[in-house]
Amino acid sequence: FEFTLSELLMVQCKGRRRTASHIKKIQDGLNTAVTERILVEIFRGGLNRKVANCSQNRRNGEHIATDERSYTFTHAIWRKCVLGTMLKERERDLHRIVASLLEGPGLEKVVEPISAFKIFRHWQACGNFAKASSIALKIATYFETLNLHHQAVEVYTDAVNMWKESSDDVDTDLFSVPSWKLLNKLIPDELDCVARLYLALAKSHVNIGEPKVAASLFQTCDTILSKAPASEYLKDRTIYFSVFSGLFIIIKGGHVTDPKNLYEQDLAMRFVEQARLHGDPVHITRALAMQSLLFGGLGKFEEALEAQHRVEELYDAETLSEGIVKAYASDRVAQNYGYSVLWYEVLGQYEESEKQINFILNELMPKMPEKNVHNSIMVILPVLWVLVEKGQARRAEETFRSLVYDKFYEFFGRDGSTTYFQYIYKPLNTLLRLVGDAQEGEKLEPELYADYADWVLSSDVGTFKQFDVTSMCNLGRDPYALISEICWWLAVADDSNDKHRALLEKGMSQALKSKEATQGKKGFEYARRLGEKIFERFI
Repeated sequence: FEFTLSELLMVQCKGRRRTASHIKKIQDGLNTAVTERILVEIFRGGLNRKVANCSQNRRNGEHIATDERSYTFTHAIWRKCVLGTMLKERERDLHRIVASLLEGPGLEKVVEPISAFKIFRHWQACGNFAKASSIALKIATYFETLNLHHQAVEVYTDAVNMWKESSDDVDTDLFSVPSWKLLNKLIPDELDCVARLYLALAKSHVNIGEPKVAASLFQTCDTILSKAPASEYLKDRTIYFSVFSGLFIIIKGGHVTDPKNLYEQDLAMRFVEQARLHGDPVHITRALAMQSLLFGGLGKFEEALEAQHRVEELYDAETLSEGIVKAYASDRVAQNYGYSVLWYEVLGQYEESEKQINFILNELMPKMPEKNVHNSIMVILPVLWVLVEKGQARRAEETFRSLVYDKFYEFFGRDGSTTYFQYIYKPLNTLLRLVGDAQEGEKLEPELYADYADWVLSSDVGTFKQFDVTSMCNLGRDPYALISEICWWLAVADDSNDKHRALLEKGMSQALKSKEATQGKKGFEYARRLGEKIFERFI
């Protein structure tokens, strides 16, 4: 445990007035412990970097200007010796007091993770795992707002393991259901904490591109809620809706075995029934959107649009979007509007498609949280494909850059932040530029042409995970077709170029993969048509 002088004073004084003599006595004690190498002194400046040999500098009389100084034991054995002088009850009580004082009246939102981690560790050490879980969820949410999803996964994993270790669970597999000993002793509030940790961990694994892991975690969460005796006494049952929603997304990605779609259909039916009983339009609209997507995935586009119309009767972005994002991480109801554009196109209802596109771009997107770029691309991606096919590639390019590409780099930069569909940013940007130039009769600059050609012909371009392929097929175009069309436009832009033949060969190879990805799947009809159209250019 790392601590500062101010934190130590807070615990020592417990609200009493701090006298100068008291502060000096504590500081002298710390200095002695540093000199004796029991504690190590850590100076944190503006860059939060550790300064080496701090205690040596102090002994030499040197003073270092810092914003804050912290202390920690030089070795775990010192900490164990100090704590070993206390009864276990006293040790836990001390951790509880420290956690309560550091947390104050309530930590609503994490703005500084180092301090929050200290609070988490103290709640964990005193055995209040529910409090510790609450802090862990807030810390991980802080990382997620910065798109630092791997760090969020580490926090959630740490908190889940805390619960499993508390019951001496011999099964250390993160994805296994906790022991019956743990499930049986959980009270409703604790069960809610455990379930929400598994749920959040599952969502984070989706965000870092590990859907199979996410599938196991969603199913584990579902099992926990089914088996724990305290589940029937849960006050807030909306967590079931989040599990339904997450499982449905994973099923759509092909990571749960469901050859006849029976599990998926049962899930959608239960979701709609439970949401109607609950009565909250946030969950009713999400359930109806999920049902609509189910029909769309089965190729029942008219039924899908009927469900979408029921969504539109209830959904209002201004009043519901924030609640939907809070419950489901993004506005999965708004995203259904994008899917509906594809269904209108497949059914030949082009006027309805155009109306929906204009509604999405002019009325819906201005009400979406601009920082949530994942939500934005999920809403507009189907629209972009349709705009390109209607000869409006420039409009599609401007829409993508203003709502997604530029916003990502404005809010998150290039410092390790990630978002799920980031892998198609460059291919999509490239295709929209190429098609826009072709539609307007403009010629690509030689330097940019060379950059595009070298990039698309590199060996790492055109290889995709199955989950990514399925996700994009649902949204109107598979990634192989995207790369194939880029190759096509580069090849026809300059047939005298020495890369011409290589571009045609790679484009054909990607087009064949596109056919394989979309063939025989009714829900991928729009993606199949686009892939077929591109394939025909190469034969």
